[in-house]
Amino acid sequence: LGNPNVGGIHQNMIARLGGDLQQVFRSNMQALQVGDMITTMAMPSAEAAEEFEDESVDFVFIDGDHAYEAVKEDIEKWYPKVKSGGTIAGHDWCAAWPGVQQAVQEFFSQRPDEKIEIIPPWSWKVKKAFYLAN
Repeated sequence: LGNPNVGGIHQNMIARLGGDLQQVFRSNMQALQVGDMITTMAMPSAEAAEEFEDESVDFVFIDGDHAYEAVKEDIEKWYPKVKSGGTIAGHDWCAAWPGVQQAVQEFFSQRPDEKIEIIPPWSWKVKKAFYLAN
């Protein structure tokens, strides 16, 4: 669910929506009619990734701590969990959070078969390439 201590703008938004980050998230997912597809885990993202086997999830959405090192760690921890052909995506691709762009670009610059797609206004996604096992 990310870091509720990211900053005032997020704290103000959460307060306006009832003050409970998990409840806001669950309500948003129900409104999108995907609530039954979501696993909510109240723990740091990197720890949550350890609960999943590699190549076991179809989709990961990263929207936690926006600092470069945190985004880099999230991508490094979650990328192996995504199945070939699955999608890893995230939020806050914008000038206000340069660490997000830096971490995403650095990670995927090493994977020429995987292209970053920007989804306005502030999201990004990458479809994980299919690789044949040796």
